[in-house]
Amino acid sequence: MVELLGFKINCPKCRLANLEAESSVEKVRCPKCGAIFPATNGVLDLLNEESPGMIAISEPMKWNWVVKIYNGILWRRSFWMSKWMFGIGFDQEYKLITDAAKLSPKDSVLDLACGPGTYTKPIAQIVKQGRIVGFDISLPMLGFAANQAQKEELKNILYIHGTVKDIPFANEEFDVINCCGALHLFRDILPELLIKINAMLKPGGRFTIGAGRKPDDKFNRKLVILSTKKTGLKYFTPEELKHNLYDAGFSDVKIHHSKRYWLIASANKF
Repeated sequence: MVELLGFKINCPKCRLANLEAESSVEKVRCPKCGAIFPATNGVLDLLNEESPGMIAISEPMKWNWVVKIYNGILWRRSFWMSKWMFGIGFDQEYKLITDAAKLSPKDSVLDLACGPGTYTKPIAQIVKQGRIVGFDISLPMLGFAANQAQKEELKNILYIHGTVKDIPFANEEFDVINCCGALHLFRDILPELLIKINAMLKPGGRFTIGAGRKPDDKFNRKLVILSTKKTGLKYFTPEELKHNLYDAGFSDVKIHHSKRYWLIASANKF
């Protein structure tokens, strides 16, 4: 069984009511249409299938060996990845993101495309009196994240298996929304997604981002342009990212890091 932590989760089937957890049963149901969604091993599964609609470049996120090494020194915390790909170490990135998010202990947070809980788990330790949703399309990633949260007895995390094409939350639900490592995956739905993110934030809410960056030099920029045609990724210049965020209704957009292939940014809703 999972705890819904007071979040209002709209039924993805009928969209007429919020889901309700059934006591002592590993499922969640819609009181209006009767649709049932499994809630096992700490993950609420709104898709009932494994990772549909992932673009090809994201397929490794379903592989168990990738799930296990993602947060470690062989990938996300790798010296060479930090130096060559991101231009910043993960600990530095985490500080930039959490400082920009201005997290408070009672905040309600959505970690969008959370993966194996890279940000979800440490943010949960900051918002100890609040709550956080980790939302992702990769069921193996979510299973790993939920297992880690259970081991550390973090009771304020809800993990949901879902797609960004159908995020089930109402307007003004969150104080902070974080999306680090995935915005560049959503090229085809980016304008609509950013508008939805803005709508889900409370007035004064903060949005923090880590996303793919177009390099400055001509050679690497040409490589990126070629790769986008094959992978479906969307790399940004700082100006392009700002433009997209302002168009979606955000204000006070700031670029905190812009090196190599990585951008870190934040924006507010007023």
